[in-house]
Amino acid sequence: MTKEEIVNKISQKTGTGRKEMFQIVEGFMDSVKKLLANSGF
Repeated sequence: MTKEEIVNKISQKTGTGRKEMFQIVEGFMDSVKKLLANSGF
């Protein structure tokens, strides 16, 4: 599943705008990447 597909699905289910949802998903993914990089995974 691509980032675009994730954004579209969540946006449709929540009624949140795609632009806003993209920023939320992008922020979440960045946080996960940083956490994994810092924990040695």
